[in-house]
Amino acid sequence: MNRPDGSIHRGKSGAPIDALFAAFNQLRTLGWREMMYAPRDGTPVQIIELGSTGIHEACWMSFDHGSLNICGSFFADGDYPSRPALWRPIPNTKPRQLEEFP
Repeated sequence: MNRPDGSIHRGKSGAPIDALFAAFNQLRTLGWREMMYAPRDGTPVQIIELGSTGIHEACWMSFDHGSLNICGSFFADGDYPSRPALWRPIPNTKPRQLEEFP
């Protein structure tokens, strides 16, 4: 419901939304980034999913055979499609080079 000043009344959801935003900002200070900035070249990364308390390893798998690398999904722990919220590089992992691909 919109208020006269244009803001949206958050009701009982306000405090949890504020807590989620504070956690997001704190994770960003620890090196986590939004998924839209994650590598799409198959490089393994660490991810966090909302609703999970774990840190998982995932990588982008392209469905367009790597030609455009825009159609695909992140697969976590090697076996299931994932909807991660944040990512960070795995320490001591280098980005994959094109010559490494079949």
